[in-house]
Amino acid sequence: MKALVTGSSGLIGSRICSLLLKNGWEVNGMDIRLIPQEGVEPFQCSITDTGSVRRAMKDCDFVFHEAAASSSPMFYPDPREGVSVNVNGSMTIFQLAHEMGVQKVVAASTSSIYGNTAVPSKEDQLLVPPNMYAASKLAMEATGLTHSEITGLPIVFLRYFSVYGLGERRKGNIANMLSQFIWDVLELDGKGRQPVIFGDGKQTRDLIYADDIAEANFLATKKNVGTGIYNVGTGRETNLNELLDIINEAAGRKVSAKYVKNPIKNYIYRTLADTSKTKRVLGFSAKTGVKTGVRAIIDELTAA
Repeated sequence: MKALVTGSSGLIGSRICSLLLKNGWEVNGMDIRLIPQEGVEPFQCSITDTGSVRRAMKDCDFVFHEAAASSSPMFYPDPREGVSVNVNGSMTIFQLAHEMGVQKVVAASTSSIYGNTAVPSKEDQLLVPPNMYAASKLAMEATGLTHSEITGLPIVFLRYFSVYGLGERRKGNIANMLSQFIWDVLELDGKGRQPVIFGDGKQTRDLIYADDIAEANFLATKKNVGTGIYNVGTGRETNLNELLDIINEAAGRKVSAKYVKNPIKNYIYRTLADTSKTKRVLGFSAKTGVKTGVRAIIDELTAA
């Protein structure tokens, strides 16, 4: 089998590449900020560049579409570029996949689409995107589902919950808050900082390890998994006070948080995935608990 992974240098895309290689696949990797990866054929380009995408997708059986404008701050003050990448760029991927005979596209979406609706979040419930990032991902899903209905190309959308893992340093202050808490506690920049928590710290996140996300993507290639939307989370929530305690314990520190008034409009208070559909159809259950994942990151960072 041969696959194209867009966003191949990112936290999740790089792990998908590694997993595919481990299973004997040929892999083309495409990223606008490409980092070479052993065994991966490199293509440095944007998903909005039709000619380059066509070259990267040649002879591929599957496409794993991870490339995106991937966080809310990237949409402000002007959301147009982010929307164009996530909607028009994704449509380029879907259309070329259809034209070039790709068997299936597995595309990254986000739990941010749910906004502050009731939890646990279910794939068929009301959606209230709280920001332009989430709205652009919802538009990507809608256009992709319609494209699949018209063309017959299977497109599987995976709604990732709060993904974390080693390899987010280049994202800086738009990285997952778990990663930022770890950097603060370990003083990676040489300065002790208090992790900043909005409000009282009782807000929760369904935290899922990036390696588990890669496994869900791989399972989505199974023949019985057709076009549809699937939550990829753990089905467990951790509040931010608990998270900081877990990080302090793993790091052998006692760093306290700095609590500030929440400055973000439509801030998401809880995330928690209903994973029943994903377990039933994909056969996926997250393997890595938060304590285990945090320990693995801290061990690698301190060893380095």
